[in-house]
Amino acid sequence: MALAIQFQDMIQRGEARDYADLARLGCLTRERMSQIMELVWLAPDIQQEILHIAPHVGGRYPISECGVRHIASLLAWDDQRAEWNKLKKTRLGTWVDSDR
Repeated sequence: MALAIQFQDMIQRGEARDYADLARLGCLTRERMSQIMELVWLAPDIQQEILHIAPHVGGRYPISECGVRHIASLLAWDDQRAEWNKLKKTRLGTWVDSDR
C-alpha cells in the first residue's frame, strides 16, 4: 500500500511520467507495477487501515495483497468496504471494525 502511494506521488510530482516509467525505475515488470498501482483505487479509509496492520509472528501479514487487489477492483467504495470487512473477519478474527 505504501509503495503504491509513493509511486502515485512520484507521478504527481513529475518524478516519473507513467507506470511504465516507474516500472523501469523500480526494476519491475509493467504487469507487476499495474498490480501494485491497483491499490490506490481503494477507499481512503481502507488504505489507512492497511497501512496500520501489524505483521504477525514471523513477519507475515494476515491479509494477502491478492485479496486486497480483488477488493480494489470493485468500483463502489461501499462495495469495497463490505468486502474489506468480510476479509478482516475471516483473516484477522477479533479485529474490530472501525466505525462500522
